[in-house]
Amino acid sequence: MTRILIQEKRKIILLGFGLLFQHFTCQAQLLQGITYVREEEAPSLKRIISTNKSTNEKVAALIRLSSLYFHDPYPHLMNLNSAMKLANEASEISSRAGLTKFYNEAQFLIANIYLRKYLPDSAAKILQRVNDSTRLKILLGMSHIYRISQFEDSKARLKKATDLTLQAQDISRKIRDTLLSIMVRREIASIHSDTQQPNSEKELLDVIKLFQGIGYPYLHYTYYELSGIAMLEGNEDKMLYYDELTLNSMEQTGDSLGAADWLLSHAIVLRITGQHEKSLSYANQAIQLYKSRYGDGNIAIAVRFVAEAMVKLSKQSEIGKVLTQVYSYFPPFDTRDSLQWFRTLGSVYRLTKEYTKAEQYHKMRIALQEQIYDKPDYYGLGQLYIEAGQFAKAKPYLEKTLKQVDSTYSVRTLGHLHYCLFLADSATGDYISAIRHLNKNKRYDDTLMKQSKVEAIEKYRTQFETAKKEDSLQQKNQHITLLQQKNNLQQTNLKQATLIKNITIGGIAFTLIALALLYYQLRKNQRNNKIILQKKKELEDMLAEKEWWLKEVHHRVKNNLHTIICLLESQAMYLENDALKAIEKSQHRIYAMSLIHQKLYQNEDLQVIYMSVYLEEFIGYLKDSFDTQGIDFIIHVDPVQLNLQQAIPVALIINEGVTNAIKYAFENESDPKIWISMTEIDETVKLTIKDNGQGFEMNAENEGKSLGMQLIKGLGKELRGTVSIDSKGGTQLIFEFKKGPLNDQMAYVKNNGIQR
Repeated sequence: MTRILIQEKRKIILLGFGLLFQHFTCQAQLLQGITYVREEEAPSLKRIISTNKSTNEKVAALIRLSSLYFHDPYPHLMNLNSAMKLANEASEISSRAGLTKFYNEAQFLIANIYLRKYLPDSAAKILQRVNDSTRLKILLGMSHIYRISQFEDSKARLKKATDLTLQAQDISRKIRDTLLSIMVRREIASIHSDTQQPNSEKELLDVIKLFQGIGYPYLHYTYYELSGIAMLEGNEDKMLYYDELTLNSMEQTGDSLGAADWLLSHAIVLRITGQHEKSLSYANQAIQLYKSRYGDGNIAIAVRFVAEAMVKLSKQSEIGKVLTQVYSYFPPFDTRDSLQWFRTLGSVYRLTKEYTKAEQYHKMRIALQEQIYDKPDYYGLGQLYIEAGQFAKAKPYLEKTLKQVDSTYSVRTLGHLHYCLFLADSATGDYISAIRHLNKNKRYDDTLMKQSKVEAIEKYRTQFETAKKEDSLQQKNQHITLLQQKNNLQQTNLKQATLIKNITIGGIAFTLIALALLYYQLRKNQRNNKIILQKKKELEDMLAEKEWWLKEVHHRVKNNLHTIICLLESQAMYLENDALKAIEKSQHRIYAMSLIHQKLYQNEDLQVIYMSVYLEEFIGYLKDSFDTQGIDFIIHVDPVQLNLQQAIPVALIINEGVTNAIKYAFENESDPKIWISMTEIDETVKLTIKDNGQGFEMNAENEGKSLGMQLIKGLGKELRGTVSIDSKGGTQLIFEFKKGPLNDQMAYVKNNGIQR
């Protein structure tokens, strides 16, 4: 297939968010027994160790200094070896002195150093040396390492993790430690989330309630796991919600041990939802934290998302500098880190369209994985070949990926994998297989859209329930206030009863009348509030339903238009000359309309098309569809907003003007340029398309033969605008028209015969 199909899905070619995030679980909570020590403490700790202090003080200093090296990732091997040496010394001294508490702390630290080196078998040897609570925490740490490891089949890894967690569960029942038993339950729920078991989210929410029940404040670790479930489901709204809860809990408790991972997770979901400036900021913060502490993610992953955000923000020229600077200061320090850097380098060079370099790093990653792992990641290389247009090379790698699919793949990743296979099969002539993969892709897309709708309905329901609770609380407060007033009044009357009996009786009577009136008014308000709430709910439900049906309409229209493009593409293979050109022109015109509908169902606001965003993507599509090498496109677009009735004719005029300039304006010009601008002054929009090409002679005969010229004039008349064309010293097309109202999308759908 051509660039036309690639363009529509390019927004999600992000090298498999689901595959990345399935390894992002939180180890930091398991390491809370290992205190995070700041570097400025090192000199004083070393002085205590070197002087003749008490045994207790010396052992405590050895453990704290070992913890400092343990949490500092650079230089990796040197710091872990230093941490191991200090922890062993603390273990020996505390063992000789009978300091049981310090001995268990030192052994726990040694076990986690082994785990950080991905040596769970060595950590297992420590289990018999420590007390039950320490043994339980080591078992949970080993389970976590098997969950995030990339060196075994996922089914085998999760089986080992499950067995270790069940051992920890037996210990928790024996020692009856409430906090540790909840942490075991949390690990079991996390294993269920890794395999996308249907109740895993509820299990983790139940864990949060248990933590809250014992006053345990560190809920951000569990919120982070919930964010991972939302990622695998392809539910970005819910992921954003849980990420915000994670960061809020981190700030409230001051516990930032896993902050680098949490910030990177937030950068990822912001990137998916199109908030590129914020994504870049959070990814940069994550990089700074990874320099001073470990995480399940690392600098290499964070750099990849910095690069993706920069591409979206048109900052490609800065990517090389960032990559070189970070890589030179923090090169890979072990096999796992090397695999991440190979993936990052391959992704960055793919983003900058340096496909040869990207291919080199993806192949290096696969070669290293094949030495240590029986299921290498072929997905990245397959996507690279798809984007580079090498469909025959992409197909075997994508098919290998499909054979590796298991329950840890996200809905979004599976949908995109089938779309890539659809492109590869279409380009290589296997049309039956292409249709099969396209149908599977569509089913996953529909699943994502259905999920989004269900979540929106749930959101409205939650808001309504919250409003009801607030109203009920307000009524209770009113009752309490009235009762307090009555009590105060009665006390006053009792004090004065012996002096002025008649005044007391009159006051009581007045009070009873006032209370009766107040009660009557309260009942009336309750009835009115109930009616208002019912009407409000009905209106909200109707509005939500209309908005979702309108989004569904635009989604279906876009899909149908793209199906037409695919059919035209297939038909074009059998056509030549003028017929082929006519098909290609039709494809561009259909894509111009399709992109309008795509922007509408992606927008939160269904009323408007943001022409600055639309033009940037559409001009990019035209550049990819033609041979525009050497042509300089200069685009200036004010923040113009148009409704659907005006946006589609304007898009078609832009298509005709820019396409004609690309195809016919330039022959031997040394510095070809095309200017596209759209400005708005006093509700009047002015569109200008200009080139510095050879121009052409305007006459009635040429105008009558040109379908494009007739289309431009007809569309201009439809919008009641003015079209002027100047062909001297290049060609300049100016189109001016008055903006229409922005709230007529539903009318447009109705007038064009689109029904529920």
